[in-house]
Amino acid sequence: MNSQIVLHDSCLGGPPGCVVSESAVSNNGMTCVSSTISGDAAYIGWMCTNNQVYLASTCLNSSSGCSTTPVQVGSSSQVDQSMFLSDGGRFLAFQQFNDPKGQDEVYLYDSCKGVLAGCTQQTIPISANSTGALANSQCTLQGMSKDGKYILFSSQATNLVTNLPPGTSTVSYIALNPLL
Repeated sequence: MNSQIVLHDSCLGGPPGCVVSESAVSNNGMTCVSSTISGDAAYIGWMCTNNQVYLASTCLNSSSGCSTTPVQVGSSSQVDQSMFLSDGGRFLAFQQFNDPKGQDEVYLYDSCKGVLAGCTQQTIPISANSTGALANSQCTLQGMSKDGKYILFSSQATNLVTNLPPGTSTVSYIALNPLL
């Protein structure tokens, strides 16, 4: 059974002349889940059974010429993990399997949406220490601020914090977005 991502505009509260519409944005041959929407409803993100992470505009409240064509922004080890999308669609936080380490890490995609110049689309790891070394244990994404400035994740990694309190096994981290 396939599960699709479909944009449905019911015109509820819409302007006069609004026409009810539906548009499938995900591949109809895959099961797609873990969808998320930005707080301003301008962008959506989701994962599919091909373990790929996608980002697309909803084209709600947009002028003509807007495209809902999705962009592949990363991959994931599972299709049922949390994702978070900032207002305006610039930042998408998700978990991604790190093959050499054999565990999930937290990553951040910068779409550069809303940036006039000097931005490069990229995906970077967030679950790293001050020297850039990735966490030495599984990381779990827990949240992101609406503006994408802060990313919350948890881990049992021992290389992310210097003064781990005795008896502590899991720590929650608030990471500052290094791409701002």
